[in-house]
Amino acid sequence: MAEFRIFFSFSVSLRLCGEFDLAFSMTPCRRGEGFPRYPRTMLILMAGLPGTGKTTLSRALATEVGGTVIDKDHVRAALFEPPDIEYSSEQDEFCMRIMLKVAGYLFRKDPDRKVFLDGRTFSRSDQLRRATGYAKALSQPWRILECICSDDSARRRLAGKPTHLAINRDYSLYLAVKARFEEITLPKTVIDTDQPLERCVEHAKKALLDKHSTGGKAE
Repeated sequence: MAEFRIFFSFSVSLRLCGEFDLAFSMTPCRRGEGFPRYPRTMLILMAGLPGTGKTTLSRALATEVGGTVIDKDHVRAALFEPPDIEYSSEQDEFCMRIMLKVAGYLFRKDPDRKVFLDGRTFSRSDQLRRATGYAKALSQPWRILECICSDDSARRRLAGKPTHLAINRDYSLYLAVKARFEEITLPKTVIDTDQPLERCVEHAKKALLDKHSTGGKAE
């Protein structure tokens, strides 16, 4: 039976990249019976501006279809002490490389795995090309779910989470990323998260089943 695991804390050491030990633990949760037959293995990229509901949707989907959420903000917090945390492009790219390495490790350990990459906006086309290229190198199908919402919804959500791990996550960041966000030209599914969560989940689940929503082959 499929499980989903969300990376909340990090406690088991893994040697990655030959650079350091990454420690992490997974919290398993069994899903119920009676779900449609989804591809057993897949890399799902959660794209979209800060505050558009990527984390909420990815966790709900992981519960529904069985999967693992790898959250960039939790990865960053596990790797770096607070004085060393910076929200630079260099550190973001470093964390993303680790996330992809972890995804590859999980795919190798458990072929029947769906992995959600969360916490990154994927605002540049090269970021998406790198992630989808990594999936192709592992012979894994992939999906891009782009979350959108109104500016007012994003402002309200960002103001309502003052304890979020990413302390730079505010409406100013939303506007800055929005100004430089490159249109996603790869196959994608757009999810308007101003809709009820249940409707967003159903929309996203259809995309996971649709073989035409990806550049990879879903078995």
